[in-house]
Amino acid sequence: MFAFLVAVRVILPDPANLQHMAFWVARGAGLFAREGLDVTLAIPSSPGGVNQLVLREDAQAAVLPPPVYLDLISQHAPIRLVANLLRNEPANLVVRKTAVNVAADAPLGERLRALRGMKIGIAPGPVGRLRTLFASEGLVADDVAQLVSLPGPDQNDAFAKGRVDALFAHTPYLEKALVEQDAILLVHTSGGVPAQLASRQIHTLCVRNAWADAHPHEVAALVRAVASAEELIHRDQPAAVEAILHEFPTRDRRLVERIVAIYEPAIPTTPVVSIEGIRGALALFPSSRTPPDLSSIDLKVYIANPAPRRWKVPTLIAASILAILVGILSVRVRRGSRPRKTVRPG
Repeated sequence: MFAFLVAVRVILPDPANLQHMAFWVARGAGLFAREGLDVTLAIPSSPGGVNQLVLREDAQAAVLPPPVYLDLISQHAPIRLVANLLRNEPANLVVRKTAVNVAADAPLGERLRALRGMKIGIAPGPVGRLRTLFASEGLVADDVAQLVSLPGPDQNDAFAKGRVDALFAHTPYLEKALVEQDAILLVHTSGGVPAQLASRQIHTLCVRNAWADAHPHEVAALVRAVASAEELIHRDQPAAVEAILHEFPTRDRRLVERIVAIYEPAIPTTPVVSIEGIRGALALFPSSRTPPDLSSIDLKVYIANPAPRRWKVPTLIAASILAILVGILSVRVRRGSRPRKTVRPG
């Protein structure tokens, strides 16, 4: 552990969104501190205030969803993406347990057709992605079911009162429906199904160029901590749950355990970002908004992958021992090459 920590301020559009799971695990498990960083949060006073915070000259880092970082790129904002936090679709399709009679392991098309005539609650943003899910099986979502527009905070109430039979929802509404409202997971899109909604670059860690150029070691440390968090989520879900509860001690453990299990496959195995990831995010831009035009923009200047993987302790020990042995051998070679003094008989 470092004797002192370097303060880094990270802008977050939402102070409690578990779609940013890798970030919260890195903070709650002490992985930022292990890299010598004291990560503090900057939260905008309103959702639309994120762009203004990122564009301030004193901005350092930010966790941003695709609509925000794509808009900033279209404005030629001085930022670069340095880590991917989520690769698969965060909204999943759940349905009331008594509403369908289809096996959980039935073919995807069969499960989707089981929703015929039902009402699916969905926020405006993910509508295009739900239609992509149905289209992956040659189906038209609006022909199979009725899509009911519901803001996230209204989804669980509508589901509880029977105004909708299913939800295409993300955290925290997703896990609440599953744990407290007798819903079942009909399509685990966060698990990578269908392929059109998987292997993406969704929420990302971004840095402002001026700060990144002046603090390359801190940027690398941020990314290493994120990489360690992503590895921890895949390797040890209970530890990930504890890290999240350390950050949010009042949350219901059952809900946290459920969302960690659902989102684990959606966490990248590496935080590497790419130009292709930006293009993929643009292709799935929220259908309720007009996507920005990036056709004339050189996207490579918005991508950086600054952090090599941390050496594992056994590797580091072996390298240290090898360096010592090489040093000893070189000293002996030098001594052996010196001409010996000739002792004349007295």
